[in-house]
Amino acid sequence: MRSYIHLIRHGITEGNKKQWYYGRSDIPLIEEGYEGLRKLKEEGIYPKIDDDTLIFTSGLVRTSQTLDTIYGIRDSVVIDKLREWDCGDFECRSHEELTANPQYRQWFETRTFDSQVPGGESMRTFYERVTEGFDMLLTDHELQMIKLRNRPKDAVSLAVIHGAVICSIMSRFFGNGLGNGYWSWLPDPGRGYTIEMEDGRISEYTKI
Repeated sequence: MRSYIHLIRHGITEGNKKQWYYGRSDIPLIEEGYEGLRKLKEEGIYPKIDDDTLIFTSGLVRTSQTLDTIYGIRDSVVIDKLREWDCGDFECRSHEELTANPQYRQWFETRTFDSQVPGGESMRTFYERVTEGFDMLLTDHELQMIKLRNRPKDAVSLAVIHGAVICSIMSRFFGNGLGNGYWSWLPDPGRGYTIEMEDGRISEYTKI
């Protein structure tokens, strides 16, 4: 039996435009973000879903706005553990704005995946949180597979989430975890990946 999990990054926000560090901040899409999503929708890039599709967001407004723009108002399950990396004291500020901050310079110049942002998370802690969150999604997805196994249709789940969250998921299954190439999985706003499962195992992916 085949099944599919679609991962879509939210649309453009002020934080994307200004190149902020931001994750926990609940900032909305800007008009450019809505326009970009509508354009991609018109191009027909988004997978079709139906009433049996399981839909997930992180609960942050930019993910629900993205979902509504692409697919209309739909019920969704919130998985808090799929929220973006918590940038702590650096939230909503750019590299240029932070260069005079001694804490930032210390962190930036010596950072590793284990370096914790003051007031926030290390990338390793974030990665482990996302792993737990995606495993929660997988459990629901597998239950849906069981529910649909006697029907002539595939189980489908859709998650509208965040860029680094998608990097963590894709690098976990198709890359080197937190090793080289982690950020190569970062999709543009409004884009993402479709993960295919065969007989309950993640097997391959395509880009959205």
